[in-house]
Amino acid sequence: METLQPEGGAQPQSPSQETSDWKRFLLDLFETVGLALILFVIINSVSARVRVDGSSMLPTLHDGEFVLVNKLAYRTGTPTRGDIIVFRSTTEANLDLIKRIVGLPGDHVVVRSGQVSVNGQVLDEPYINAAPNYTGEWTVPAGSLFVLGDNRNDSSDSHMWGFLPEPNVI
Repeated sequence: METLQPEGGAQPQSPSQETSDWKRFLLDLFETVGLALILFVIINSVSARVRVDGSSMLPTLHDGEFVLVNKLAYRTGTPTRGDIIVFRSTTEANLDLIKRIVGLPGDHVVVRSGQVSVNGQVLDEPYINAAPNYTGEWTVPAGSLFVLGDNRNDSSDSHMWGFLPEPNVI
């Protein structure tokens, strides 16, 4: 008489093998989820993805675009005139804004006749949308920055609400 075996010659698993397979599966799942969480925390602690909302940075940045932000840039370096930064608003809670650094601590910023000058030097600004149609004069205090949007005439920025405290920079 012949004995029947499953096709392929596979032997049925014992209960201890089935338990071992489940343990291995759960361990693999735990390792994968754990690694994903660790990577998520690391990536989000050094960078951020920010959505541009509005037209204040036209023509450089457009409404709806996403910007990848390096959160470590100013922990290891210092702000530079011309940098585009993301910062927490000084006037509205839970609002992040994007502007360009024009004045650093100690700088004297003058906006007159459609030109921006810093410490007596007129800035070459090929990136702006249009020359500013406002005037003003500011001296940037220690621990602060003077920031303007590239769309100078349609931007709520330092010419309206004052200086940006450096700790607000993301």
